[in-house]
Amino acid sequence: MNKNDCKEPVVVIYVHGLYGSVLVNNKTGRVEYNLPTSLLRSAIFHGNRGHNVALPTTWSKSSTDNNNTVPVQDKDNLIPTVPLRYTHTGLLDCLESLRDSGSIELHTPVWDWRRAFEETEPKLANDIDAILDRHPRRRAVLITHSTGALVSWPSLNRRPGDFSAWVNIAGAIGGSNALVKELRNGWGAPGAEFLRLFSAMTMCTFPSHFGFFVSHNDGERFGGPTGKETDFFVVDKETGDNVFLTSKDIDLHNYEDWKKFRLGMYGWKGKDRITDEDISHLRHSLEAARRFRSKHYAIDGVSPDSDAYLLHDRSEYSHLRIINYGSDKSQTHLAYKVDIASKTVDVTKSGLTAPGDSTILSADWRYIPGNLKTETILSEKDSLHIPMCGDEGLLDLIGDLVGVPQNGTTRMQKESQYFPASWAVIFVVLSTIAMGVALQKNWL
Repeated sequence: MNKNDCKEPVVVIYVHGLYGSVLVNNKTGRVEYNLPTSLLRSAIFHGNRGHNVALPTTWSKSSTDNNNTVPVQDKDNLIPTVPLRYTHTGLLDCLESLRDSGSIELHTPVWDWRRAFEETEPKLANDIDAILDRHPRRRAVLITHSTGALVSWPSLNRRPGDFSAWVNIAGAIGGSNALVKELRNGWGAPGAEFLRLFSAMTMCTFPSHFGFFVSHNDGERFGGPTGKETDFFVVDKETGDNVFLTSKDIDLHNYEDWKKFRLGMYGWKGKDRITDEDISHLRHSLEAARRFRSKHYAIDGVSPDSDAYLLHDRSEYSHLRIINYGSDKSQTHLAYKVDIASKTVDVTKSGLTAPGDSTILSADWRYIPGNLKTETILSEKDSLHIPMCGDEGLLDLIGDLVGVPQNGTTRMQKESQYFPASWAVIFVVLSTIAMGVALQKNWL
């Protein structure tokens, strides 16, 4: 039987993005990361700042990749369990309603968003392979959000014939240096920076956060529409023009440039307190990031549109419906300003911005390796990076893809059940934030 002729429920695989899964201690059973709980902890116990999810900074083991032995970061006791619901309620409710009605068979493989992509992607690939192998007569619909695209593309690229469609929501394949700010300052809730969910110390233990930096191979895309080579610029003193730097000026995969420009731990820790273990961890994180991008997204000397990025003949992808779903409505980070003379990078704010979804540039969420045929659909009501996961247009699109047309009415009943609870959560969050502000002022 042709896979297209199968009348069984559609297999749907949803892969979350960065920060998108709940982390649980597999020895104690304690939930160490979940929202809004973790945000409330940050507000009440200001000094914690997410250190309970920091990874070890030692890399004492190794694995084999393409006959090469590569270091692997030591493990902790935290494991990803389920997709994070708090920020993706609309999307997950829609998928679960379709599952409960018997229209789809839903799978939500999770991955540890803290660890290096070259470590997590093969594990996720094994999970996806197991799902596909259980349904040899059915093509799956792949739905990814943000970084989910980055770790899922290799699986789709290996087995294009096992997928019928890919909904790439705000995809993060294009790369960015936006997280340089968080690796220096930690991550705080927008507009309420004192709610520091992850400290800079914690952020720097996550090799995944170094995996977004574009690799300076000739084939890599640099920053989308500008044609620039890096995400850094200087202001020409004579003309006042913005001049983008090259990888010879600053290379985020080069450890020496982190030290030279006082990035990451060299900014918040100070070079006199940097240990050999710190240096080794940074080197390993950068090398792992470069290897991953060079393998899947930046083949040296190869155009990003080349067939070299495809593991099969282009004709084997022709049946795939690839939909890039995103937004152009928000000014989004493009580049940081650099002072070459003082060897400093201003990471307090984006020096330049361009249209995007507030997190991913428009040109970057539209990017698919190998220049495969795609459709672009702009979000309608909710246009920011995370809220667009509940956009009515997106949910209608998913319904159409699985053969269950949606017009919003089928979702109203379930969403209405959450309405009182949602307001209760908002009230608690606001009350706790107010208390956190008061406590912080007292401490000061």
